Amino acid sequence: QGRAADAEAEYRQVLDARQRVLGPEHPSTLATRHEIARTLADQGRAADAEAEYRQVLDARQRVLGPEHPSTLATRHEIARTLADQGRAADAEAEYRQVLDAEQRVLGPEHPHTLITADMLRRLVS
Repeated sequence: QGRAADAEAEYRQVLDARQRVLGPEHPSTLATRHEIARTLADQGRAADAEAEYRQVLDARQRVLGPEHPSTLATRHEIARTLADQGRAADAEAEYRQVLDAEQRVLGPEHPHTLITADMLRRLVS
């Protein structure tokens, strides 16, 4: 609806509650942080979004593992924010790594794998 700033404020309230109740590295808390990063990206704040995604990535790798679908989703979004910042070579490298992992973990025809392949294709074409 084009109200990313409002969504960010709501997510931050949810984040406060989840951190208090579940802890800072609970998967649900990390999912909320991932959504906050998305709202930052939606507001055109790609560098801020990248920083938040990277913090989420570090935690998700520790908590869920490097090839968990949620971890891969965060890596996908990092690649997107890199592209949004004009860092095409960095974005391409990240997308390629994510695509390789998704093909292995999710399969070549999984919707997430196909989306990553499409994003990579768009970036390099």
